Amino acid sequence: MTKNHILVIHHGALGDIVSTFPALLRLKQLFGSIAIVCQSSIGQLAQELDIVDKWFPLEAAAFATLYSGHIDPIVKNILLSNRKIVLFSRSRLLEKTLYSILENEVYRIAPRPDLDQKIHVSQHILSNLVRFRLLEESDKDTCMT
Repeated sequence: MTKNHILVIHHGALGDIVSTFPALLRLKQLFGSIAIVCQSSIGQLAQELDIVDKWFPLEAAAFATLYSGHIDPIVKNILLSNRKIVLFSRSRLLEKTLYSILENEVYRIAPRPDLDQKIHVSQHILSNLVRFRLLEESDKDTCMT
């Protein structure tokens, strides 16, 4: 099976996901291919803007199986066809589910910083991607300009 490079899973609304676009563009430059699981309208926008190569509709019934005991085979194939999964979620349970079926690397990042952190959401995302070594330290400044 040919593996794509990165799959992003983001349950957020338009603003939450758009705030990840600079980081997603940089990931695409570094890793060559990026796909996203999100709301259909946002996925279409991200593909039209050439932020992602592919998108999958989060609202599809098959993706609801991520929260059940039996994951839909189509969803499982999508997950397995990617080398790295970036999960924008606070759900440790979803992260654990992904780890249980994947041999891939899974990186969970809270979609927004904690309330006590006084940083912009974009900086929060970039800092975590650097912490996971998906981006270089210098990318934090490059992506913010």
